[in-house]
Amino acid sequence: MITKRGFQYIIQDTEPTGDEPAIVEVEESGDFESGEYSINVDALYDLDSDNEDWEEATVWWFRAFIYDNDIYYYGEWFRNTPEVTTGAMDNQLALNAIPMINAHGELTSKGANDVIERGFRIIKEYQGDLLGMDFYIAIAFGNFDIMVEVESHTILGGDDGYTIVDYYWTGTFYRDSVEEGDFDLEEFERTLGGGIIGEGLGIDLKQDDTYLIQAYAKNDLGISLGEQVEVTTLQGTSISVDDEKLDSTKFEKTVTLGTVPTGCTVTRIGIRLGRTKSCNELHYFQDGSWGSGESVTFLVELEPDSTYYIMPYIVIDYGDYEEEILGMIDYTDPDKEDEYLEKYPPEVTDDVEDDELTKTSQAGQGNYNYRLINKEITCEKIGHQGLIDYYGRRRAYTVNNHLIQTKDICCIIISDYLDKFERLKLKVAIDIDMPIPFEEQDVILLGDGKTLFKADTQGAVLFKADGEGELEQQAFILAKIRKIGATFESGGSTIIPIELEV
Repeated sequence: MITKRGFQYIIQDTEPTGDEPAIVEVEESGDFESGEYSINVDALYDLDSDNEDWEEATVWWFRAFIYDNDIYYYGEWFRNTPEVTTGAMDNQLALNAIPMINAHGELTSKGANDVIERGFRIIKEYQGDLLGMDFYIAIAFGNFDIMVEVESHTILGGDDGYTIVDYYWTGTFYRDSVEEGDFDLEEFERTLGGGIIGEGLGIDLKQDDTYLIQAYAKNDLGISLGEQVEVTTLQGTSISVDDEKLDSTKFEKTVTLGTVPTGCTVTRIGIRLGRTKSCNELHYFQDGSWGSGESVTFLVELEPDSTYYIMPYIVIDYGDYEEEILGMIDYTDPDKEDEYLEKYPPEVTDDVEDDELTKTSQAGQGNYNYRLINKEITCEKIGHQGLIDYYGRRRAYTVNNHLIQTKDICCIIISDYLDKFERLKLKVAIDIDMPIPFEEQDVILLGDGKTLFKADTQGAVLFKADGEGELEQQAFILAKIRKIGATFESGGSTIIPIELEV
């Protein structure tokens, strides 16, 4: 017969041995049947009533006991809140500008209830000016909350040592990055920061900044945290451009790297220029291996009386992957035009008089003041009957339709059939008044490539009226020169047909 039942509890971080003097018993007496029972212990739930939102729950342990005919039985100890450990932290950069931390943790005990949230707490111990503090606590920035109130401090100096020469502020801020669910005992990870690439819009970390990270777990009785791990985020590589004007149309452009993150290598440095912000007319680059502060200089020759926009870029090797990084993200956004033009001012060339031009340039020599290449490129698809016979002999095209077809359906069938069996050639004519700047087997950049009236029709290309549909546009098309079909004499000009592979 069960004559007494209840619970023992003790407030401490470590699991009890059972002999601690601070163990408290809450019991009830009577004649009880075997089965489940519960006793409300208000004191345990009131322990954290004055806690701040960021504080961990008080850890307490409890176990059930009964007296059955004066024989004492007790159960195993249970902790009220989960137990979680903080694991390794891996640094990454997205677009070489947005730092992220891949945090790892492990849930080792659920405590007395199921775990309903898990993740990580990010803590920033701040010291600096008020403007820098806004990143953490201003609306639409870091979304941190205050853990330790902000305090102002004065810096004394001067001849007497009592003159206030400066101020600084301190404070501690935190935010929790968690997911909800019903979680088992297992290892877990979460990407911290990264904006829309990681946690979400407006939740970012700063470059080259130090944070304390703790694994986080929560059940109905409170939250618990793992050990604090200090992490310093990576610093993105800034890309600066300095130029020296050699004459009216020639420039030296020096691209210089900022701080390259530890363990990373820049494998390509380049610069693109163009008379529109797409910067897709000229492309200079050099492959190699560079670190912080190193630079590459390019000799850039531009057309006279023109304005050229520029955009430097690098390819950076993080070890596990490579990424092409522009000097400025979203630089074509109209809202960022002023920032772009201030960071990378366009180059304006002088006009050149006709008598300044050198007309006797020889192949392999550089005795000209500037080069002007007027490109008139004409492309045509060749899909004559002989090609169709060659590629499509004994092939049939099934049409599930009435014998009398509509014009639209007929056009779709014709276009789809021809697209399957035609061979693409480019007939290119380039008017040039200097030695050819390329040779056979070179790969050249043609510029923007556009396809008119392309639509997804399960393999068919719809015919559309003029002015309808949209253009599919590629940033550039690379083509290999298969054959250069003419020669020219020094001092003259000619039309040179070039056969390309695209």
